[in-house]
Formats: sequence, C-alpha cells, structure tokens
Amino acid sequence: NQLLAGKLKWTPDELRKIWREAGVHSYVMTEDICYAGRNWLSLHTLEGGEKNIRLPFYAQVIDPLENKVISDSTNQINFKMAPATTKIFRINPY
Repeated sequence: NQLLAGKLKWTPDELRKIWREAGVHSYVMTEDICYAGRNWLSLHTLEGGEKNIRLPFYAQVIDPLENKVISDSTNQINFKMAPATTKIFRINPY
C-alpha cells in the first residue's frame, strides 16, 4: 500500500482511511479518544460539543454513573460533552 510505505506519522484522516480500507469499525468520526471493550464504552474529548458514537450492533446503553438506561435498543448514542471531559457507558449487545 502506497500510503503505508516509509511513513512513520499519520494524520487522523489518513488513519481513518487506513482503518476503513481494512474494514475496521469507527465508533466516532472525530479526533476524540474512544475505548470499546468488555461491554464498556468511553469517550474522552478535548474540545467538547455534540458527540455521536456509532455502534457496530444494536445494544442496550446504560449510564452507569446515573444508573439510567439511555436506550433499550440502539446503534447510535448522541449527547453533548463539556471540553476536557470523559463519558462512560455500559453496553449490552443484542
């Protein structure tokens, strides 16, 4: 692949292109930091604002800090975040 040849540093757009071509699911299309694993999902943002997380499956989404079910069945989570904050979710896939 020409994009990978001799390259040591990539821009976020270049990385998204590599991942898309490899068939990797992108939970977010922003430069925020996203972790997904073991039925947990978290997002950390520096800039804040409107956020959209796309799941590769339908799931029940829970806010564990509020002990509140956000959705019983969804593949997208939309919410607003303040700058320099982290949000965590419990994800129960169907």
